[in-house]
Amino acid sequence: MLLSLLLLTVTPSPYNARVDVDSSFCGSHKVYVEKHYLSKRRIPYQRVYTVVGDSQVNLLEIHDPRGRTRIHLMTDDMNADLKLDLIIEERHIGHPDSLIYHVWIFRNGEPVKIGEIDIGKGGLDRFIDLDRNGMKEAVSWSHILAGIGGLPDVVSPLLPKVYVYRHGRYVPETRRFRSYLRKIAKRYEEELYTAVHDSSDEMFIKSKAMGLVAVYSMLGSTSSGLAKVKSISSDVLPWVKKHLPELRKALRKSG
Repeated sequence: MLLSLLLLTVTPSPYNARVDVDSSFCGSHKVYVEKHYLSKRRIPYQRVYTVVGDSQVNLLEIHDPRGRTRIHLMTDDMNADLKLDLIIEERHIGHPDSLIYHVWIFRNGEPVKIGEIDIGKGGLDRFIDLDRNGMKEAVSWSHILAGIGGLPDVVSPLLPKVYVYRHGRYVPETRRFRSYLRKIAKRYEEELYTAVHDSSDEMFIKSKAMGLVAVYSMLGSTSSGLAKVKSISSDVLPWVKKHLPELRKALRKSG
């Protein structure tokens, strides 16, 4: 389970700006987030660091004159050694936001970066060991279907994307987790059924139908997804078929 860490301490500025230094704990290790403000609204420089012996060790540095980057610290046991590891969330504020996660472990008291997870325009669901190999995967949600068929971003279907730790880095391998994808497909099937029988907005019904077919496509069985849509809401089937080329293109692009 992810643990949000408290941001506490404030220090005075060494120059014509304000500097905040927030301190948090990752197990027995203290981690700091330093933010330099040139004005009340802008953060041109941020860094995350820890202290090893008498030295500060930088874990992340962000130079962002527009002040659109937010840093958040989390902890989780990523490698099943019963010790908390550090996850630094680097969020770029936009429409939608984009996310990068920097994963650090502490080995013999020294911080070691094991990789980063570039989710892009999406959101993190959780860290979980889906394949039970002792190393947690990052399960995220992707906005790759936003805008297809004129669906507004706010109702476009979200698709799962799973990042696996391989050879010193995190890589997307979503389609390998078939049992997980089948659960997502079942969820979309239930949500489509509910939306139809609750007489929900047409765009909402189309979104659920598109999501259902997309997940079945990731499982290698687009025809099964189309059959499910036909059995639940035959009216929306022609619309889904019309936009299948766009869906397939988006899936290929996402990997």
